[in-house]
Amino acid sequence: MQVSPEAFVRVKLQQGEDGRYRASGSDLASLTLWRLTPDLVIDLGAEHAAPRLCDHHRAEQLPGTLNWSRDDEYIRMAAAALGPERRGPDIAALLAWALGQHTDALTGRVSTLAGADAGTLAEIERAGTLSRRLAGSASC
Repeated sequence: MQVSPEAFVRVKLQQGEDGRYRASGSDLASLTLWRLTPDLVIDLGAEHAAPRLCDHHRAEQLPGTLNWSRDDEYIRMAAAALGPERRGPDIAALLAWALGQHTDALTGRVSTLAGADAGTLAEIERAGTLSRRLAGSASC
């Protein structure tokens, strides 16, 4: 699956009961990133919606990983990082805050000169989105 213009991850897809395909596997929390270059892309037809394949055997591994675990697993990881003394009835607000801090920490590691790997950028976006969702549910 292409995760940015210059990177992809290898995942197995499984069709759910709703007909949608989702990544499956035992370790979606640490997917290896691979460099996507035009010479690796194989077009299967001239149609607009024709599938594209990637010759992943020749791809170069990139630094970093991508956490593509389900949202509930991702939030559980954030909760576990808080420690038992920080959990309580206001867990949604606390997790929203923790994910916001995580987003800020990741953003602080990104150098504007050197850029960031696709995994870090994707994690910044995900943590920020989940933080906003949790903050919204905590205020209800």
